[in-house]
Amino acid sequence: MRQDVAANRERIVRAIAVAIAGLLCLLLLVIAEPAAVAAIESGGTAGEAADLSFRARVTATGAGIRVEVDVTDDHVVWDGARADHVEVQLADAGLVADAERARQGVDEQRRAVEEALAGGPREPGLIEAVKIGIGDAIDRSRADERVLVAAVVSSPQAPAAAPASSVYTVTPRGYRAVLTIPLAGVLPATSGAVTAIRYRIVVGDVDHAATAEDIRTAVLPAGSDESPISFAHLRLPRTWRPHLNARARIARQLSPGGRFELRGGAYVYVLPIYDSRDWDFDGSCCTPNISWPRRFEPLQPPDVSRLPGTQLYVGPDAVLFVAGGRRIRIELAEAEPLAQARRRGRYYLVFLDNEPSRPGSPMSQCGAGTEVSVLWIELSAGLIEQKRDSVLIGSCWHSLEYDHDAYANGVSGETDLLDPSTGEPSAHVAYRYDQRRPQRGLVITPKPAP
Repeated sequence: MRQDVAANRERIVRAIAVAIAGLLCLLLLVIAEPAAVAAIESGGTAGEAADLSFRARVTATGAGIRVEVDVTDDHVVWDGARADHVEVQLADAGLVADAERARQGVDEQRRAVEEALAGGPREPGLIEAVKIGIGDAIDRSRADERVLVAAVVSSPQAPAAAPASSVYTVTPRGYRAVLTIPLAGVLPATSGAVTAIRYRIVVGDVDHAATAEDIRTAVLPAGSDESPISFAHLRLPRTWRPHLNARARIARQLSPGGRFELRGGAYVYVLPIYDSRDWDFDGSCCTPNISWPRRFEPLQPPDVSRLPGTQLYVGPDAVLFVAGGRRIRIELAEAEPLAQARRRGRYYLVFLDNEPSRPGSPMSQCGAGTEVSVLWIELSAGLIEQKRDSVLIGSCWHSLEYDHDAYANGVSGETDLLDPSTGEPSAHVAYRYDQRRPQRGLVITPKPAP
């Protein structure tokens, strides 16, 4: 009986061991996930197959891609200033999709205006101006798409620039090129987490080309052009994230509407600078507001905190306050820090808030105006907003134009209070923030009109 029990126990232990081993093998397979592969049986062709054609195999890993190109070429040129070469163009698939959606949106706006034109507008001159504006926006969108593309060009005479690498070997039909391209240091624009890329392979055949324009090329995908929406799509086996410094991460948290670009070998967070147009009509036509980023400029906010143990970063549309390992993002437009204080574990922040009077409508009344307020905010020790108070001191809509005084012990000034029903001034007041008693907030007292 004891022998049977022991045998059963041994069989159970063996079964458990086999099950554990199986789970470990499965786990190792998941961890050592095979690279995603896009195998292309035939490449693009130009001219006769013996003159210039190629096959390519693109393999994606977690940190880059490997491109193997077998070129058929009846006359391989590997000497001189120009040589037969391979070029790999890369783009972040997510950003390409964003650019395509924006381009389609502009096309829809153009169709809407064309439909309105068919109905006979009352202001043909202005309508023509809108049409011109839409055309400009489309051109800018296509130019912006090209900015998203990185090109790694390689030849035996000029190997791929670091950090990419390339190896060339002669074959009976032509040559074979193998390019190893890490995404870090190569991909020029990224959302911060890339899950798929778009790629295009261009093989150049110089032969007797006198100029760069005379070089014959074959491309993959066949028929693709410089627009990355025409590139082949390849999903990465795992999400790739670029190495970002602390300032770049702060910038992204401060203004999520930007993107990362590779500048000078490092990833820099950039924000779009918009060119906006709007046109108003008296009901005779639909009038879209055309807006497209003309350029992207880096956002590298410095720490402007005056309170030890805290950080304060200011962006174009928000501020980021960091204290005690926590952070809070407060939406403020073009804010100017005026004062900071800490009392009994609570934080007090005072800003000058500069809100646009009419966002996105620069050609309309008060389109370039600003609504200026002095704003006081109380935060808990956990950086949860408890209270806020503000006073309007400047307004395009209400013709307010008062200044403020900021000094070591606080902020003060004068302004008019407005009747909420009419918008007209109802009282003249003085306001004051005392840095020695920050918990009192903005103290407002009546004052004779000047």
